Amino acid sequence: MLPGGCLGVEFLTQGTYDWARVGTYIGSGFLFCRPVASVICLLVKPSSASRVRTLSAYFRERYGERVHKIAIDYGFTCPNRDGALGVGGCAFCDSQGAAAAYSEGDMDLGDYVRRMINRFEKRFKAKHFIAYFQSYAGTYASPDVLRRAYDQALCDERVIGLSVATRSDCLSDGALDVLADYVKRLREVRVEFGLQTTNKVTLAAMNCGHTPEDFVDATRRAHDRGLRVCAHVIFGLPGDRPEDVYACADLINALGVEGVKIHNLYLTPDSRLGREFSSQPFPMMSREEYLHCACEMLARLGPAVVIERVVGDAPDDRRLAPDWTIPKQYQWQIINEAMELRGLVQGGQAVFDSERVAPADSYPDP
Repeated sequence: MLPGGCLGVEFLTQGTYDWARVGTYIGSGFLFCRPVASVICLLVKPSSASRVRTLSAYFRERYGERVHKIAIDYGFTCPNRDGALGVGGCAFCDSQGAAAAYSEGDMDLGDYVRRMINRFEKRFKAKHFIAYFQSYAGTYASPDVLRRAYDQALCDERVIGLSVATRSDCLSDGALDVLADYVKRLREVRVEFGLQTTNKVTLAAMNCGHTPEDFVDATRRAHDRGLRVCAHVIFGLPGDRPEDVYACADLINALGVEGVKIHNLYLTPDSRLGREFSSQPFPMMSREEYLHCACEMLARLGPAVVIERVVGDAPDDRRLAPDWTIPKQYQWQIINEAMELRGLVQGGQAVFDSERVAPADSYPDP
Protein backbone atom coordinates (compact mmCIF):
# COMPACT_ATOMS: atom_id res chain seq x y z
CA MET A 1 0.00 0.00 0.00
CA LEU A 2 1.39 3.36 -1.04
CA PRO A 3 1.30 6.42 1.28
CA GLY A 4 -2.12 7.94 1.94
CA GLY A 5 -4.01 5.09 0.26
CA CYS A 6 -2.65 6.05 -3.15
CA LEU A 7 -3.05 3.55 -5.95
CA GLY A 8 -1.56 5.30 -8.97
CA VAL A 9 1.74 6.95 -9.84
CA GLU A 10 2.54 9.48 -12.55
CA PHE A 11 6.07 10.74 -13.16
CA LEU A 12 6.38 14.34 -14.32
CA THR A 13 9.74 15.80 -15.28
CA GLN A 14 9.63 19.38 -14.02
CA GLY A 15 13.18 20.76 -14.08
CA THR A 16 13.18 23.58 -11.53
CA TYR A 17 10.21 23.12 -9.22
CA ASP A 18 8.66 25.22 -6.48
CA TRP A 19 9.11 22.91 -3.50
CA ALA A 20 7.00 25.15 -1.25
CA ARG A 21 4.05 24.46 -3.53
CA VAL A 22 4.62 20.74 -3.21
CA GLY A 23 4.36 21.14 0.54
CA THR A 24 0.88 22.60 0.28
CA TYR A 25 -0.29 19.37 -1.31
CA ILE A 26 1.23 17.13 1.31
CA GLY A 27 -0.99 18.48 4.07
CA SER A 28 -4.18 18.59 2.05
CA GLY A 29 -4.92 14.90 1.83
CA PHE A 30 -5.48 15.16 -1.92
CA LEU A 31 -1.96 14.59 -3.22
CA PHE A 32 1.11 13.02 -1.66
CA CYS A 33 4.29 14.36 -3.24
CA ARG A 34 7.86 13.13 -2.94
CA PRO A 35 10.79 14.86 -4.72
CA VAL A 36 13.29 12.63 -6.51
CA ALA A 37 16.07 14.74 -8.02
CA SER A 38 14.39 16.70 -10.84
CA VAL A 39 11.38 14.38 -10.99
CA ILE A 40 8.21 14.76 -8.93
CA CYS A 41 6.25 11.63 -7.98
CA LEU A 42 2.57 12.45 -7.68
CA LEU A 43 0.74 9.63 -5.93
CA VAL A 44 -2.93 10.32 -6.55
CA LYS A 45 -5.84 8.88 -4.63
CA PRO A 46 -8.41 7.07 -6.76
CA SER A 47 -11.46 9.24 -7.39
CA SER A 48 -14.95 8.16 -6.46
CA ALA A 49 -17.96 8.65 -8.73
CA SER A 50 -17.96 12.21 -10.04
CA ARG A 51 -20.00 14.72 -8.05
CA VAL A 52 -19.64 17.29 -10.83
CA ARG A 53 -20.79 17.34 -14.47
CA THR A 54 -17.57 18.14 -16.30
CA LEU A 55 -17.06 19.38 -19.84
CA SER A 56 -15.35 16.16 -20.92
CA ALA A 57 -18.31 14.17 -19.58
CA TYR A 58 -20.72 16.40 -21.48
CA PHE A 59 -18.78 15.95 -24.72
CA ARG A 60 -18.80 12.17 -24.31
CA GLU A 61 -22.52 12.21 -23.53
CA ARG A 62 -23.33 14.26 -26.61
CA TYR A 63 -20.78 13.00 -29.13
CA GLY A 64 -19.78 9.60 -27.76
CA GLU A 65 -16.06 10.41 -27.85
CA ARG A 66 -13.46 12.91 -26.79
CA VAL A 67 -13.74 16.47 -28.12
CA HIS A 68 -10.90 18.95 -27.61
CA LYS A 69 -10.91 22.75 -27.77
CA ILE A 70 -8.29 24.59 -29.82
CA ALA A 71 -7.48 27.95 -28.23
CA ILE A 72 -7.11 30.79 -30.74
CA ASP A 73 -5.69 34.29 -30.35
CA TYR A 74 -6.91 36.17 -33.43
CA GLY A 75 -5.76 39.61 -32.31
CA PHE A 76 -9.14 40.94 -31.17
CA THR A 77 -9.12 43.73 -28.61
CA CYS A 78 -11.59 44.99 -26.02
CA PRO A 79 -13.61 48.23 -25.67
CA ASN A 80 -12.23 48.49 -22.16
CA ARG A 81 -8.73 48.79 -23.61
CA ASP A 82 -9.04 50.68 -26.89
CA GLY A 83 -10.77 53.71 -25.37
CA ALA A 84 -14.30 53.01 -26.63
CA LEU A 85 -15.38 52.21 -23.07
CA GLY A 86 -12.22 52.67 -21.04
CA VAL A 87 -8.50 52.04 -20.93
CA GLY A 88 -6.33 49.59 -19.05
CA GLY A 89 -8.81 46.72 -19.13
CA CYS A 90 -10.24 44.90 -16.13
CA ALA A 91 -7.97 45.18 -13.09
CA PHE A 92 -7.32 41.42 -13.06
CA CYS A 93 -6.74 41.09 -16.83
CA ASP A 94 -3.21 41.19 -18.23
CA SER A 95 -1.84 42.08 -21.65
CA GLN A 96 -2.46 38.58 -23.00
CA GLY A 97 -6.20 38.73 -22.41
CA ALA A 98 -6.50 35.14 -21.12
CA ALA A 99 -4.66 33.70 -24.12
CA ALA A 100 -3.63 30.08 -23.81
CA ALA A 101 0.06 29.49 -23.26
CA TYR A 102 0.24 27.45 -26.48
CA SER A 103 -1.65 29.80 -28.83
CA GLU A 104 0.50 30.99 -31.72
CA GLY A 105 -1.02 34.22 -32.99
CA ASP A 106 1.56 34.93 -35.72
CA MET A 107 0.85 31.73 -37.66
CA ASP A 108 -1.75 31.53 -40.45
CA LEU A 109 -4.93 30.57 -38.61
CA GLY A 110 -5.81 27.62 -40.83
CA ASP A 111 -2.28 26.21 -40.55
CA TYR A 112 -2.37 26.73 -36.79
CA VAL A 113 -5.68 24.89 -36.41
CA ARG A 114 -4.48 21.94 -38.49
CA ARG A 115 -1.26 21.83 -36.49
CA MET A 116 -3.20 21.74 -33.21
CA ILE A 117 -5.49 19.02 -34.55
CA ASN A 118 -2.50 16.84 -35.34
CA ARG A 119 -0.96 17.54 -31.93
CA PHE A 120 -4.11 16.83 -29.95
CA GLU A 121 -4.96 13.74 -31.95
CA LYS A 122 -1.64 12.23 -30.97
CA ARG A 123 -1.58 13.48 -27.39
CA PHE A 124 -5.21 13.13 -26.32
CA LYS A 125 -6.67 10.77 -28.95
CA ALA A 126 -9.29 13.42 -29.72
CA LYS A 127 -11.41 12.90 -32.82
CA HIS A 128 -13.35 16.16 -32.99
CA PHE A 129 -12.51 19.74 -32.10
CA ILE A 130 -14.00 23.08 -31.08
CA ALA A 131 -12.42 26.26 -32.43
CA TYR A 132 -12.13 28.46 -29.33
CA PHE A 133 -11.57 32.20 -29.77
CA GLN A 134 -10.24 32.77 -26.27
CA SER A 135 -8.46 36.13 -26.13
CA TYR A 136 -10.20 39.41 -25.35
CA ALA A 137 -13.65 40.05 -26.86
CA GLY A 138 -14.12 37.64 -29.74
CA THR A 139 -17.22 39.43 -31.06
CA TYR A 140 -15.74 42.94 -30.92
CA ALA A 141 -15.35 43.56 -34.66
CA SER A 142 -17.47 44.08 -37.74
CA PRO A 143 -19.58 41.15 -38.97
CA ASP A 144 -17.32 40.77 -42.01
CA VAL A 145 -14.19 40.51 -39.87
CA LEU A 146 -15.88 38.04 -37.53
CA ARG A 147 -17.09 35.82 -40.35
CA ARG A 148 -13.64 35.82 -41.96
CA ALA A 149 -11.99 34.87 -38.66
CA TYR A 150 -14.45 32.12 -37.80
CA ASP A 151 -14.36 30.68 -41.32
CA GLN A 152 -10.57 30.44 -41.23
CA ALA A 153 -10.79 28.44 -38.00
CA LEU A 154 -13.33 26.03 -39.51
CA CYS A 155 -10.79 24.75 -42.01
CA ASP A 156 -11.14 21.04 -41.28
CA GLU A 157 -14.20 18.81 -41.12
CA ARG A 158 -13.04 17.55 -37.74
CA VAL A 159 -13.79 21.01 -36.30
CA ILE A 160 -17.41 20.52 -35.33
CA GLY A 161 -17.99 23.57 -33.19
CA LEU A 162 -17.24 27.19 -32.45
CA SER A 163 -16.76 28.79 -29.03
CA VAL A 164 -16.24 32.53 -28.63
CA ALA A 165 -15.19 34.28 -25.42
CA THR A 166 -16.44 37.85 -25.30
CA ARG A 167 -18.01 40.51 -23.12
CA SER A 168 -21.73 40.64 -22.43
CA ASP A 169 -21.75 44.26 -23.64
CA CYS A 170 -20.03 43.32 -26.93
CA LEU A 171 -22.73 41.14 -28.46
CA SER A 172 -24.12 43.33 -31.23
CA ASP A 173 -27.03 42.27 -33.42
CA GLY A 174 -24.56 41.91 -36.29
CA ALA A 175 -22.34 39.58 -34.26
CA LEU A 176 -25.39 37.55 -33.26
CA ASP A 177 -26.43 37.23 -36.90
CA VAL A 178 -23.00 35.84 -37.78
CA LEU A 179 -22.98 33.36 -34.90
CA ALA A 180 -26.56 32.27 -35.62
CA ASP A 181 -25.52 31.31 -39.16
CA TYR A 182 -23.04 28.82 -37.70
CA VAL A 183 -25.76 27.24 -35.56
CA LYS A 184 -27.22 25.90 -38.81
CA ARG A 185 -23.86 24.46 -39.93
CA LEU A 186 -22.11 23.24 -36.80
CA ARG A 187 -22.95 20.85 -33.99
CA GLU A 188 -21.91 23.25 -31.22
CA VAL A 189 -21.87 27.06 -31.11
CA ARG A 190 -21.15 28.73 -27.78
CA VAL A 191 -20.40 32.15 -26.32
CA GLU A 192 -18.66 32.86 -23.02
CA PHE A 193 -19.37 35.92 -20.88
CA GLY A 194 -17.48 37.18 -17.86
CA LEU A 195 -20.15 37.57 -15.18
CA GLN A 196 -17.53 37.40 -12.37
CA THR A 197 -19.82 38.53 -9.52
CA THR A 198 -23.28 40.00 -8.97
CA ASN A 199 -21.81 42.90 -6.99
CA LYS A 200 -21.79 46.01 -9.17
CA VAL A 201 -19.59 47.85 -6.68
CA THR A 202 -16.90 45.20 -7.15
CA LEU A 203 -17.29 45.23 -10.94
CA ALA A 204 -16.85 49.01 -11.00
CA ALA A 205 -13.83 48.86 -8.69
CA MET A 206 -12.27 46.27 -11.02
CA ASN A 207 -12.86 48.60 -14.02
CA CYS A 208 -14.90 45.90 -15.75
CA GLY A 209 -17.30 48.28 -17.43
CA HIS A 210 -20.12 45.72 -17.60
CA THR A 211 -22.93 44.87 -15.20
CA PRO A 212 -25.07 41.87 -14.23
CA GLU A 213 -27.85 43.42 -16.31
CA ASP A 214 -25.59 43.24 -19.39
CA PHE A 215 -25.10 39.53 -18.68
CA VAL A 216 -28.84 38.89 -18.38
CA ASP A 217 -29.57 40.74 -21.62
CA ALA A 218 -26.77 39.08 -23.60
CA THR A 219 -27.67 35.60 -22.34
CA ARG A 220 -31.31 35.98 -23.32
CA ARG A 221 -30.43 37.29 -26.77
CA ALA A 222 -27.89 34.50 -27.33
CA HIS A 223 -30.41 31.84 -26.30
CA ASP A 224 -32.99 33.36 -28.63
CA ARG A 225 -30.60 32.66 -31.52
CA GLY A 226 -29.82 29.09 -30.50
CA LEU A 227 -26.41 29.70 -28.88
CA ARG A 228 -25.17 27.94 -25.78
CA VAL A 229 -23.80 30.20 -23.03
CA CYS A 230 -20.95 29.76 -20.55
CA ALA A 231 -20.45 32.15 -17.61
CA HIS A 232 -17.18 32.96 -15.84
CA VAL A 233 -17.14 33.72 -12.11
CA ILE A 234 -14.19 34.69 -9.90
CA PHE A 235 -13.72 34.15 -6.18
CA GLY A 236 -11.38 36.43 -4.27
CA LEU A 237 -11.78 39.80 -6.00
CA PRO A 238 -10.81 42.59 -3.55
CA GLY A 239 -13.82 43.77 -1.57
CA ASP A 240 -16.07 40.99 -2.90
CA ARG A 241 -17.78 38.45 -0.66
CA PRO A 242 -18.28 34.76 -1.47
CA GLU A 243 -22.02 35.40 -1.19
CA ASP A 244 -21.78 37.84 -4.11
CA VAL A 245 -20.46 35.02 -6.29
CA TYR A 246 -22.85 32.40 -4.87
CA ALA A 247 -25.66 34.67 -6.06
CA CYS A 248 -24.37 34.11 -9.60
CA ALA A 249 -25.54 30.49 -9.27
CA ASP A 250 -29.16 31.56 -8.78
CA LEU A 251 -28.87 33.84 -11.81
CA ILE A 252 -27.26 31.11 -13.92
CA ASN A 253 -29.92 28.56 -12.94
CA ALA A 254 -32.80 30.94 -13.62
CA LEU A 255 -31.48 31.91 -17.05
CA GLY A 256 -30.73 28.32 -18.09
CA VAL A 257 -27.04 29.05 -18.70
CA GLU A 258 -25.46 25.85 -19.98
CA GLY A 259 -21.89 26.11 -18.69
CA VAL A 260 -19.75 27.72 -15.99
CA LYS A 261 -16.05 28.35 -15.44
CA ILE A 262 -15.12 28.94 -11.80
CA HIS A 263 -11.86 30.78 -11.15
CA ASN A 264 -9.79 31.75 -8.17
CA LEU A 265 -8.23 35.20 -8.47
CA TYR A 266 -4.60 35.07 -9.57
CA LEU A 267 -2.32 38.01 -10.29
CA THR A 268 0.18 38.61 -13.08
CA PRO A 269 2.83 41.36 -13.22
CA ASP A 270 1.24 43.41 -16.01
CA SER A 271 -2.29 43.55 -14.62
CA ARG A 272 -3.41 46.52 -12.52
CA LEU A 273 -4.00 44.30 -9.50
CA GLY A 274 -0.61 42.71 -10.02
CA ARG A 275 1.12 46.08 -9.96
CA GLU A 276 -0.79 47.07 -6.84
CA PHE A 277 0.13 43.79 -5.16
CA SER A 278 3.81 44.26 -6.04
CA SER A 279 3.73 47.73 -4.49
CA GLN A 280 1.71 46.79 -1.41
CA PRO A 281 0.69 43.13 -1.00
CA PHE A 282 -2.89 42.48 0.07
CA PRO A 283 -4.54 39.28 1.36
CA MET A 284 -5.27 36.57 -1.20
CA MET A 285 -7.65 33.68 -0.79
CA SER A 286 -5.95 30.54 0.52
CA ARG A 287 -6.22 27.22 -1.25
CA GLU A 288 -8.48 25.86 1.50
CA GLU A 289 -10.74 28.92 1.39
CA TYR A 290 -11.03 28.66 -2.37
CA LEU A 291 -11.87 24.95 -2.32
CA HIS A 292 -14.61 25.66 0.21
CA CYS A 293 -16.08 28.42 -1.97
CA ALA A 294 -15.84 26.34 -5.16
CA CYS A 295 -17.63 23.41 -3.51
CA GLU A 296 -20.39 25.65 -2.18
CA MET A 297 -20.80 27.22 -5.63
CA LEU A 298 -21.04 23.82 -7.31
CA ALA A 299 -23.69 22.67 -4.87
CA ARG A 300 -25.77 25.73 -5.79
CA LEU A 301 -25.51 25.19 -9.56
CA GLY A 302 -28.11 23.03 -11.26
CA PRO A 303 -27.11 19.42 -12.00
CA ALA A 304 -27.39 19.96 -15.77
CA VAL A 305 -24.92 22.87 -15.83
CA VAL A 306 -21.62 21.84 -17.44
CA ILE A 307 -18.66 22.75 -15.23
CA GLU A 308 -15.87 23.61 -17.62
CA ARG A 309 -13.20 24.65 -15.12
CA VAL A 310 -12.74 24.94 -11.37
CA VAL A 311 -9.34 26.63 -11.25
CA GLY A 312 -7.71 29.73 -12.69
CA ASP A 313 -3.96 29.95 -13.09
CA ALA A 314 -1.08 31.45 -15.03
CA PRO A 315 2.30 29.98 -15.99
CA ASP A 316 4.78 29.99 -13.11
CA ASP A 317 6.88 32.72 -14.68
CA ARG A 318 3.86 35.05 -14.89
CA ARG A 319 2.03 34.35 -11.63
CA LEU A 320 2.68 36.76 -8.76
CA ALA A 321 0.07 35.38 -6.40
CA PRO A 322 -1.32 33.32 -4.82
CA ASP A 323 1.54 31.11 -3.65
CA TRP A 324 -0.44 27.95 -4.41
CA THR A 325 -1.97 26.34 -7.43
CA ILE A 326 -4.14 23.35 -8.31
CA PRO A 327 -2.72 21.39 -11.26
CA LYS A 328 -5.34 21.38 -13.99
CA GLN A 329 -4.74 17.72 -14.74
CA TYR A 330 -5.85 16.90 -11.20
CA GLN A 331 -8.55 19.55 -10.71
CA TRP A 332 -11.47 17.13 -10.99
CA GLN A 333 -9.98 14.60 -8.61
CA ILE A 334 -9.27 17.34 -6.09
CA ILE A 335 -12.70 18.97 -6.35
CA ASN A 336 -14.51 15.62 -6.17
CA GLU A 337 -12.56 14.74 -3.04
CA ALA A 338 -13.39 18.11 -1.50
CA MET A 339 -17.07 17.74 -2.39
CA GLU A 340 -17.16 14.26 -0.90
CA LEU A 341 -15.55 15.41 2.34
CA ARG A 342 -18.25 18.07 2.67
CA GLY A 343 -21.10 15.77 1.69
CA LEU A 344 -21.93 17.93 -1.33
CA VAL A 345 -22.95 17.17 -4.90
CA GLN A 346 -23.56 19.53 -7.80
CA GLY A 347 -27.18 20.68 -7.73
CA GLY A 348 -27.77 19.57 -4.16
CA GLN A 349 -28.57 23.13 -3.05
CA ALA A 350 -29.70 24.56 -6.39
CA VAL A 351 -32.55 27.07 -6.59
CA PHE A 352 -34.52 27.50 -9.82
CA ASP A 353 -36.55 30.68 -9.63
CA SER A 354 -37.17 33.08 -12.49
CA GLU A 355 -37.64 35.86 -9.94
CA ARG A 356 -33.94 35.54 -9.13
CA VAL A 357 -33.28 37.27 -12.47
CA ALA A 358 -33.50 40.69 -10.92
CA PRO A 359 -34.88 43.75 -12.71
CA ALA A 360 -32.42 46.34 -13.92
CA ASP A 361 -32.64 48.55 -10.84
CA SER A 362 -32.30 45.83 -8.21
CA TYR A 363 -28.55 45.32 -8.24
CA PRO A 364 -26.66 47.75 -5.96
CA ASP A 365 -25.07 50.62 -7.82
CA PRO A 366 -21.55 51.74 -6.88
